[in-house]
Amino acid sequence: MIPRNLLLGLLLTGVSTGADYRTYVIDPPINDNPILEGEALPIECRDETVMSVMCARGEYEPASFLVETDAPLKQVMVKVGPLKGAGGELPAATVDVRIAQKFTMAITWTFETLPWVLVHDPGMMQIVEHTPRYFRELTKGPIRPDGKPASLAEYKAGHSKINQLLKELIDTDTLQPGDVTDFRQFWITVHVPDDAPSGTYRSTVTVTAANGPTKTLSLEVTVPPFDLQPPQFHYGAYYPTMVNYPGMPENLVERYNAVTPEQYLAECRNMVEHGCTNPVSYYGAGLDADGEPEFKVLSFVLDIREKAGMPKGVPLFMFDGGGVIMKEGALTEEEKRSSTEATRKVVDWVRARGYTDACFMGGDEFSGERLRSERDSFQAIHDGGGKVWVACGNDFLDIVGDLLDYPILAHPGALMTDRHQQWFFTPREFLLHRQGLMTWDPETFMVPDYQRSIKGAHEHGHKIFSYFDPQG
Repeated sequence: MIPRNLLLGLLLTGVSTGADYRTYVIDPPINDNPILEGEALPIECRDETVMSVMCARGEYEPASFLVETDAPLKQVMVKVGPLKGAGGELPAATVDVRIAQKFTMAITWTFETLPWVLVHDPGMMQIVEHTPRYFRELTKGPIRPDGKPASLAEYKAGHSKINQLLKELIDTDTLQPGDVTDFRQFWITVHVPDDAPSGTYRSTVTVTAANGPTKTLSLEVTVPPFDLQPPQFHYGAYYPTMVNYPGMPENLVERYNAVTPEQYLAECRNMVEHGCTNPVSYYGAGLDADGEPEFKVLSFVLDIREKAGMPKGVPLFMFDGGGVIMKEGALTEEEKRSSTEATRKVVDWVRARGYTDACFMGGDEFSGERLRSERDSFQAIHDGGGKVWVACGNDFLDIVGDLLDYPILAHPGALMTDRHQQWFFTPREFLLHRQGLMTWDPETFMVPDYQRSIKGAHEHGHKIFSYFDPQG
């Protein structure tokens, strides 16, 4: 017979006082392998406790770790202690901690859920089972590029979840605690001050849960003895966002889902912090009551961009407007004259504002005869001292190669993904089994057809851009 006191001790030993959990360092934090519900953790999730970051002065660098649990955790919180080293102590603002919020989103022709949105407050949104009305009422599956219909049942099942807001979509300034049912990825951003002494700084990262043990990891930040040189590239983005400027008509606010000036400023600052310093402006000049170019709205938008840290001294990529004509078909002599004169006035204003060139957008993704039909519009802009930018087909060189200053070519690898792979693989197949996908050579732009276009653009004194670049 087991003694009573020993039996009591054995029973007490088996009683759990809380949910245990595991932590994994994700190294490297930026990688190609997603963390998915019900799947094995990717190789980047390492059973380690030290996160090491090399971060130059003024630079941003990430670190990341995962909390995984078999039982629900309550009010999980992460705190980072002071970063200390031989050079002293870095300011608390050097480190920012967020969660990678799970988000359901389109991956191929249907949706998948994965850590995606970096936020401080995990309580702003949740994923719920709900099929939007559009998908509920479908009676036929979408037609794939091969002409065959996709499975309607699979299409509906792949759109059976939505992201639901629980409160106003305004994030908090610092990390907030939240419950974890299975796993949560935490994302640490290190921003080293411009005056930080070189050396290695160390800090303790503490993970707590209301119903679980406290665990610690280490963060090591090495500040090298050299400073980074300015980037050799200027990065931009097609940024189709409109800001609710003073006097914007309500119908346009609703139609374009215009954001507040505060939101526009926040998004511009976010781009600057990620090295994107010259996005496209979704605006051009306007016309006043006398039919002359006016710049109230464009100036309002540029004020916000410049406040966010976007520099002058670069080309301004914008839309037409202010009397500048961009259309398909021949221009009359009067249209040529008026567009040239309007272009000249816009160019003068843009340069006086501190930008090198006024660049006007052509017809989006035109090719062949549609692209050729814009030659008169392009020429009038050139005659007024302006320049033209637009995404186009690779046939541009023989059609408008002399007039298109900034041809933007879709990367062939992206076209393969867009037109083929997304319709023939489930999201998980696409994310987890890339060896079964059609692949492309990173040197695709080296084939003769593309090299001719690139060389031709340069011979005309123009620059060529790439977008949807898988290697970009």
